[in-house]
Amino acid sequence: MRLSIETVLLLAAGIVVYSYLTVYNPIYLPTATFYLLLAVACTVVIFLLEQRFPIDKPNVWIVETAAYSFTAMSMLSVLFAFMHSFKVLAILAEINALYFLLVALGEDLMTYGLPLALEQHTPLKKLIYVVFLGLFAVLHYPSYKDPFLLLQPLLAACINMYLVLKYRNVTGVIIGHFLTDLVIAGVI
Repeated sequence: MRLSIETVLLLAAGIVVYSYLTVYNPIYLPTATFYLLLAVACTVVIFLLEQRFPIDKPNVWIVETAAYSFTAMSMLSVLFAFMHSFKVLAILAEINALYFLLVALGEDLMTYGLPLALEQHTPLKKLIYVVFLGLFAVLHYPSYKDPFLLLQPLLAACINMYLVLKYRNVTGVIIGHFLTDLVIAGVI
């Protein structure tokens, strides 16, 4: 299956979630709109780039990638929560669970999907992944406001980037990210 097809299917789910959140939880409108627009923009770029360079992989890798991503991100969140008085988990405590699908779509399509699609089109080649990891970390600073706490999303992004490079699969990482945020929010 091609990355573009999976991305479009996930985007469709994101649009349904966005519609629900904006009607029943309008407090999420500004950030939900941001993540949806980010996901749409990334989807368009991925779709256009992939028309020339398809990224094919076995569908079973989606499940395997999701399992590894979920396990790694959950363990990192718990570790950092214990190390820093549960501040990492508290960030997610007051958020509607469906909102996490939009967050995972927007963040992961930008951080992993774009570099995967851009790799063939840039002179940076594999260094494009490092650029997007740095961008991911910088964009998380306003939420975490602590350089030490910023290590948690950066380490999770590094693990997810490794999974994307190994399995050439973003869908599994999006599912793993969504499940991790869902479980963490449910625990608190």
